[in-house]
This record gives sequence, C-alpha cells and structure tokens, in this order.
Amino acid sequence: MQSNRPFSSALVRGVAFWCMVIGSAVFIPVGYVGMLMPVDWAFLLGLLMFILGAVGLVCALRHAFSKAVKEPRRSTFTAAALVTCAVLAGLGPFLFRKRTVPLMSEGRVVAIAKRPWSWSSEGDNEFGVYVGKTKIFSLWGDMFDCPLFIYPFADGRRFLCIDDDDTSVLVFIVDFTGTGTNVTNQPGWPPNDYTRNYLVERAPRIVMDTKGTVRLPSYAEVQEASRTLMKLTPGELKSASFPSCDFGLCRLYVPKEFLLRQLDTNRQSVWPES
Repeated sequence: MQSNRPFSSALVRGVAFWCMVIGSAVFIPVGYVGMLMPVDWAFLLGLLMFILGAVGLVCALRHAFSKAVKEPRRSTFTAAALVTCAVLAGLGPFLFRKRTVPLMSEGRVVAIAKRPWSWSSEGDNEFGVYVGKTKIFSLWGDMFDCPLFIYPFADGRRFLCIDDDDTSVLVFIVDFTGTGTNVTNQPGWPPNDYTRNYLVERAPRIVMDTKGTVRLPSYAEVQEASRTLMKLTPGELKSASFPSCDFGLCRLYVPKEFLLRQLDTNRQSVWPES
C-alpha cells in the first residue's frame, strides 16, 4: 500500500508557506497604520508587526526562488510571482500613496494640493495648496484629522475646505480677495448657533502659512460648492477628493452624500449623521 506521507508533508509545507505569505502581507499594512497612531503602545505594536511582516515576506521570497532554481516548474514560478505581488502590496502605503490632488473649477486646474508622504510624530503634517510653485496655504492633519475636499471658486482666490477634525467636520473658506474678514460670529451659515460658534473657533486652528483670511462661507458659496459636488461623476470625485484612508493600492473616500451633508444650508450639527 502506497504511503501518503510525501503528499501530506508537501501539503503541510504548502499551507505553511501560504500562511506566511498572507500573514506577512497583512502584517505590513496593519503595522504601518499602527506606527501612525499617536499612542505609544500602538506605535510599538505596529512597528513589531511591520518588522515581522517584512521578515516573513523576505523569507517567503527566498524560499520560493530557491524552489524555482531546484524545481523549475510553472507552479513554483507562479508562487514566486504571487509573493512578489504580496511584497508590492505590503509596500503600497509607501510606493503608491496618492501624492497630489488637483483642485479644479469649471474644467480647469486652479491649484494643486500636495499630501505628506507619511505622518510625522512631531505633528507638523501639512497638506499644502500650491498655485504654480507658490504655497498659498496649508491645512494641518494627522492620523485622524485631514482635509476631505477643497473646492476652488472660479476666481481662483477663494477656497472652500471640508476638513475632518476627528470629532467634527469643519467647513470654511480661505479668502485671498482682500475683502473678506477673519472668522467672526456673525449671523449666517450655518443657522445653528452652536455649530456656527464651533466652526468659528476651530477653523483658524487648521489653516497654516497663509496671507489669506479664514472665514465661514455665505449661503451662496455653500450652495455653489454643493451644486458642483452633485455634478461630479464618481471618477471625478475620487480625483478631486482626499482619501480618508490610503493604503496605496487601496484607497477609501467618504461618499458624496456625506460631503453634501456638511454643506446643508440647514446644517444643525458639527458632525451631521443624517
């Protein structure tokens, strides 16, 4: 009777190999996210996971190519190719991160927003907005705070910003017309007093390195930005939006409906849920 041990041994080695590949491919992006967390234990755990994932993928690659040399079979080369893809997926947050966001109005690019390569532990992560090579302003961000959408008006001198401030969503305008005033608690949008006061207080803390003024939008400006958002196709919206989560090969964006709720003319909350 023929023994099944060689088959069983090969099956166990194959399962172990693919567990190492899949586990390592998961450990690298998860560890990368952990290193971005502002909590010490999360950073250390993320660093450990990232190192283990990188070591595991390197070992899996060496094993696959070693097998390819000794046993030049199609399946072995396929395994090596899959491991290489797993490595690229693991390095995706570094290699394929979305670096720039075109800010368009009426079919033309008014400015370019540049995203940071990664999160700095010092907290000085800036999303810079450039006209040509000149940075006109930047928005502060970290793991939980980042811009979601910037709408440039046709005059190229006003920029409506929708910004995720972790526990709220801010909407404000950076104005370079010279006629705007600093954010003041004046009647207008939004109609809810608490929401308006909160936006008034938080908006200036988000904007950095600018000679423009920071103010709340008027009803007309909110409506114009909302109409433009509604007309964007899914592809156009992704191109013009900032990812809420960016793994390089996989990016997540907030839905159009969520952005539109922030521009509701009757907005009643700092974080609209419905």
